[in-house]
Amino acid sequence: MRKLSYIFCLFALLQFSCKKSDKNSTSKSSVYTPVCSGTVSFSSNVMPLINSSCNTSGCHSNYSNYNQINANKANIRSRVANGSMPKNATLSNAQKDIILCWIDAGAPNN
Repeated sequence: MRKLSYIFCLFALLQFSCKKSDKNSTSKSSVYTPVCSGTVSFSSNVMPLINSSCNTSGCHSNYSNYNQINANKANIRSRVANGSMPKNATLSNAQKDIILCWIDAGAPNN
């Protein structure tokens, strides 16, 4: 009986120590859901944000015009939503909304 108690305690300890804690989860593993309202302008809203967050860091100097950004919009959307872009920086929720809502609206060249 004593052996069984030890085994049960060991099992319970292992279960507790292997359980993932919510404190250890990072925002990079979750996907951001944008809050969209109104029209987002590529030239007034998206391009300045891309210039300040992506082009200046040297990571995406190839994102210098609508055609280049539009061609990569699926990758941009995925990475902005999961928090892996921009590297070495964090976008505010309002900035994420600008990019994601623009893409979700069909990425118009406006």
